[in-house]
Amino acid sequence: MASSTTSKSSCAFCPKEQKYTCPQCSNSYCSLVCYRHPDHGSCTETFYKNWVEEEMKSISLGKDSQKKVLEMLQRVENKETNEEEPLDSDDDEDEEDLAVRMKDINLDDCEAVWAKLSDQEKLEFQSFIKAGKLNEIVPEWTPWWLEKQSLVKELKEQADRDSTVEFEFCPQILEVPHLSQFHKGVPSKSLPFNIINVIAAYVSTIRAFNGDHHDDCLETCTMVFALCPVLSVNATFSDAASAVLSVVSQAQSNVDYTECVCEEALQKDVIQLLKGPSSTHHTYFARAALSDVHNLLLKCKKELSRKSRRKDVKGPFSTMVERSYQRSTQHEVTGDKVKAAIKKLEFFLSYVLDHGQNLQIASGTELNVDLHSNTLSQKTQ
Repeated sequence: MASSTTSKSSCAFCPKEQKYTCPQCSNSYCSLVCYRHPDHGSCTETFYKNWVEEEMKSISLGKDSQKKVLEMLQRVENKETNEEEPLDSDDDEDEEDLAVRMKDINLDDCEAVWAKLSDQEKLEFQSFIKAGKLNEIVPEWTPWWLEKQSLVKELKEQADRDSTVEFEFCPQILEVPHLSQFHKGVPSKSLPFNIINVIAAYVSTIRAFNGDHHDDCLETCTMVFALCPVLSVNATFSDAASAVLSVVSQAQSNVDYTECVCEEALQKDVIQLLKGPSSTHHTYFARAALSDVHNLLLKCKKELSRKSRRKDVKGPFSTMVERSYQRSTQHEVTGDKVKAAIKKLEFFLSYVLDHGQNLQIASGTELNVDLHSNTLSQKTQ
């Protein structure tokens, strides 16, 4: 007969009795607090990381929104743990740890995950969203034009006077014909300033999206159109200062983007983009930026076509999150608007191939823009 005094396994992180086993490392633990013990940090981080990555696949929002939302669930959970006092044995029985609650749950089903959260966790999470704190969990992104660039490929083509080059970190440049091949007239003097307006709107937008602007192209293009009158209403500009100032003004007058544009950062970004990676390739960054906008618009066009054919059915979690990210319809993106912008971007790229030096001439050597004192001078065609 076995002895009734046979001892049970103890927790690997405290003297208490084991209640659970970590699926990652097989260590025994007794409570939520011990599961999150510093000595168990690698497994905890792996669990949350895998949960976040798998969960992002199932939500019909863009990946950027999914990442912010699901990481916030982890942040809220961690916040509660940091603020609470050590749990006693009764608390252990009442509060199952997250790993146990999610053990038999399909992590590809965000609604199932949401249903397993406690009412308090849901309230805490919703309060973080309402307070606009989602951006606090996202690490600061370094824009590609501020990265230390290195030439990764250069091919000399006998049939073309230009070299084909590629720089690390930059978006792929769209190949377009030279403007002289299809446009025989004299280009408008406003073209360099209009291109600067597009570039300023672009850098403001992708900074706002923290570099994840391709995760939700429809939302990204909505912001680009809202900040860029050259693309949205065929505006023209007569100087570089007004072209840059317009983006700031558009953001400040739009409730969705009021805090998305930093004047000082925008000025520095535009200066760097117009300088390019080197004096030899001074138009490369500008062409890369215009090409990235063009790519976004192409993806947006496909997304609009897809949405017109399919209606998503959303559960309570997806509906709650989508409402938190909902934008006004003032700058709603339409298929016709996107198609016109795509054609305009291709024209701008052809112009830069033949007249790229005009961008630097138009902006001056340093683009000394006083965004507070310049007066907006734009006119709509």
